Amino acid sequence: MRKADILLSLVGLIEAGWLATVLVRRKSYREFPFFLLYVGFCIAFITLRLSVSSNYQLFFEVYWATEVIYVVLALLALHEAFRKVFAAFYEKRWFWLFFPLVVITISALAVVYRLGSPPAQANQVMSFIISLGMAVNLVQALLFVLFFVLVWFNGIGWREHPFGTVMGFAAISIDTPPQAEPSLS
Repeated sequence: MRKADILLSLVGLIEAGWLATVLVRRKSYREFPFFLLYVGFCIAFITLRLSVSSNYQLFFEVYWATEVIYVVLALLALHEAFRKVFAAFYEKRWFWLFFPLVVITISALAVVYRLGSPPAQANQVMSFIISLGMAVNLVQALLFVLFFVLVWFNGIGWREHPFGTVMGFAAISIDTPPQAEPSLS
């Protein structure tokens, strides 16, 4: 890892620690347990990645193994925020399918795209993991837009915690270009 990457990881670790502290102090984990779980795993994974950063091969393996768990936890946390904000819509029979259908559709498109043109050094498993990460980034960005539009259109009040969660995930979805991810070059 480059020094700048290590510095950014340390900043992320401090921010995640601060966020976990705030969530626990405010007892937000009762309302958003998956988000707290996501933040806790962020702390653990950043620490683990930093601890193996001097061994490139091991870092590569740890990075991609933890990335799969990040994807799942991010989706669970996003769904948690989505359900909280749009709870009234869940009374409609069809609405509970909305979030999973969006995730499945975007994921399928990302997997098909990535498997059709995999990165030069990626095998099928790596291509699948990369495509799921790409899909989650798209879901994060699209959910932010969807939240914004539905809140504005329906006059729903801005609830601080769920929207903060979605805005944070939206920011994460645009922060790292794909070429910044580790490869075996």
